[in-house]
Amino acid sequence: MASSEPKPSKSRSKDKRKRPQLHQQDETLDQQQASAPKKAKSSSPWANLDLILSLQRNDLDIQRKVELASEFISSDVGISDARRQPVSVSRLASFLTDWIQPLLIPREKSSGLCVHCLDCRCWAVLRFCLKNSQFAVSLNLLKSAAQVFKYSEGSADGKRLFESVLECFELILSANPRAFYNASMDLWRPCVVEIVGSVHRCSGNGDHDVVLRLAHLLLGHFVNFLRFHKDPTNIFSKFVDGLLEPLLELLVLLHLRTKGGVCGQFGSLLRLVEDVLSNGLFHPTNIGGFFSLKSSIAEQKTWTPKGHREFFKKLGNIITDKKAMVLRGFGYLFRLFITSTKSQKGVSLAAKSDQALAKNSETSDERKETSKPLFEVFVQFMQPLVLECKRCSERELSKYEEGLEDRLLEAHGMLKSLNETLVSFIQEKIYIRTEDTSDGGHYNFLKEVYGTIVLISGKIYQLWLSTLDMDGGRVKKMLPLVAREVVVAVGYFLEIEYKVVEDDLVKLWVMMVSFLAVYLSVEDTQPSSPLTSDILNLGYRLINIYSELRQSSSPNPTNSSELCGVDDSGSIPEAFYTNGSLKLRVVWTISSLIAASARHYLLQPIINDHETLQSLDLTDADGQGVLTMGTSQLKELRAKPVSPSGSSQRTLVPALSMKLWYAPHLEIPGGIVLKGATLVAIRPSEEGSGENLSACSASSDGASWVSDAFEEPYRTAVRMLVKRRTYSLEMNSF
Repeated sequence: MASSEPKPSKSRSKDKRKRPQLHQQDETLDQQQASAPKKAKSSSPWANLDLILSLQRNDLDIQRKVELASEFISSDVGISDARRQPVSVSRLASFLTDWIQPLLIPREKSSGLCVHCLDCRCWAVLRFCLKNSQFAVSLNLLKSAAQVFKYSEGSADGKRLFESVLECFELILSANPRAFYNASMDLWRPCVVEIVGSVHRCSGNGDHDVVLRLAHLLLGHFVNFLRFHKDPTNIFSKFVDGLLEPLLELLVLLHLRTKGGVCGQFGSLLRLVEDVLSNGLFHPTNIGGFFSLKSSIAEQKTWTPKGHREFFKKLGNIITDKKAMVLRGFGYLFRLFITSTKSQKGVSLAAKSDQALAKNSETSDERKETSKPLFEVFVQFMQPLVLECKRCSERELSKYEEGLEDRLLEAHGMLKSLNETLVSFIQEKIYIRTEDTSDGGHYNFLKEVYGTIVLISGKIYQLWLSTLDMDGGRVKKMLPLVAREVVVAVGYFLEIEYKVVEDDLVKLWVMMVSFLAVYLSVEDTQPSSPLTSDILNLGYRLINIYSELRQSSSPNPTNSSELCGVDDSGSIPEAFYTNGSLKLRVVWTISSLIAASARHYLLQPIINDHETLQSLDLTDADGQGVLTMGTSQLKELRAKPVSPSGSSQRTLVPALSMKLWYAPHLEIPGGIVLKGATLVAIRPSEEGSGENLSACSASSDGASWVSDAFEEPYRTAVRMLVKRRTYSLEMNSF
């Protein structure tokens, strides 16, 4: 690194022998050369060779060599006057490559920090080499990338370092898209783990653009590595063991981050993580192993590949370890399995296509053979969740319990994951009643899961009641969230197979009313909350389903006597109790009570704010009910708001008198015939005793409070119904 040119030699070989002698000078001369002006250096035709010889010296430490190399490439020494250099730029870059790559790669036995990986100057040297030479990139650079993701975030030069690393990998992969295809899973796994951890930290930091770009680049290449690997089965176990859990947690986090609709880089990263999981777990080579799984309801016992057993064992361990965030990813994972299976087959495995409908019974038989193993895979995904649900239903929950908040968080994550799995199950129509096993194994499994959910609802309700006198806290905030997941799960089972609910209708309505009552009792409750909406929607769905079932199952009578039954005086025939008609009307009544309660609750603040309001007529969008209030009723509601209970601070539902009139066949003037006409009148008991209500029904004038709420032709039907036999029911305040 002399600052002046040597004397010209007669031969080239002699000059080469003399050049190293320039570096045998004393320390004083070295310091002078190091501090010599860059202009003098840049004018030297030996600059490239000087750098090479300096890097080969043993008496210079690594930091000094890095400094020399960095100064060289940043000052354009030996590049601007490349024609004068005896060592070409490409040869210099080739030498620097062999020197810098081992420096960037952590030592094999060292598990700590490699300081050179976090040195922007080292990556700048590598970038110079990539731009000026073609060479074999070391696969171990993946280790260097892992170190950058692990240690550099938050440092002063973190952003600049990520920019340098990103540019280097962009150059590598643009020159050779398959640069890391031959890397082993042992190299990729720690790199992907550190990428996942870095993205986790970025989710709470606004300045993350360059980090996510680098993560996106490397994960995209990892997807191709998994997709085109020569032996996907061989890397399946390593993927499950080292990457399933962190990737599943990241998947949940990205779903939460993109839920609001503002996706950006996180949205593209979400799709990329889904691709990683799909290719790592559900590669076409591995799909067959999932369809050979055993389950407790399987008709035939088949062999299960070892890797797939480890996969479901890993899912079970996640539940056992109470990892709530990861647990929520089970449903997303099952959805990815369905998507991967569909893309492999080219058509949906669950729904019959238009072409299938046109084919012969051979296609139908093939459809049946497909749905059965798909249900078996669903059972395997659900079994860890179901086992944990059963444990939860057997525990006694107490507000004094230590760690109750964590328990509720785990329950919420478990139910959330179960519901996500059911969504995919419903979308693909995996369960079809006619394609069940010979012993009804599929139905029995669904019934078992539903029963467990109902048991959990009872535990949650009892705990909720006990916490009403507690001050606000996370426990009280978690309870409505858990209750909502229970209600959503029940709705999904109702959609999958209504028969799993049929025997528990009373329990189901009690659960809905109980949740609604305790929720509305809380002081800061919002009437239009998700839980209230979900409960009302479930009630409407129950009404619609059982109304349709009754219509489809009712015989088409041919004469009036068959319609009316033996007694048309208003007596309810025996068949009314046995064919489900009474149960259906009870369902209607309870649903109407819930809907009416919600209407009054929602309207009370509006009525108070509009003092000039004289009358009110409100009809539901779906025609479920009509609320009619006159001037006196509006005035009474303003003057006498519903009084709360002193102990629980919840809204009291007053004691009620209920009257029911029924006619299996009712002819109205004008040729209109009503079949199964039913009228239910409900009044607070304090407004009049049961005798007064009965007296009102004896005359048309007394029944005006009922008939005036209807328009023709139903007003006439009401006046006719109240003349028939009356059935009374008293309900105490609650």
